[in-house]
Amino acid sequence: MINKLTLIEFNVIKSNYKQKLLKRDTNLKESSDYIWNEIFLNTKVFNRKELLIKELENVSLEDVKGSYKTMFLDDRKLLSVHVSF
Repeated sequence: MINKLTLIEFNVIKSNYKQKLLKRDTNLKESSDYIWNEIFLNTKVFNRKELLIKELENVSLEDVKGSYKTMFLDDRKLLSVHVSF
């Protein structure tokens, strides 16, 4: 799945995500939801989109593949839930 992702496909995904981040809010509700979410979560990073765009430029396909491998393939933890009635 992710191992078959090409550099061209990866760059298209990055570009699409960047365009989504650059999209301006279309109404006051979107803007206020964003601001109140930052306040509610006590993060108060009001330039989060700009920071994400800056970091996005530094992310490589190999970074993503390595993180995926580490999170999902190398360290497989099992959650077992037993329900009795």
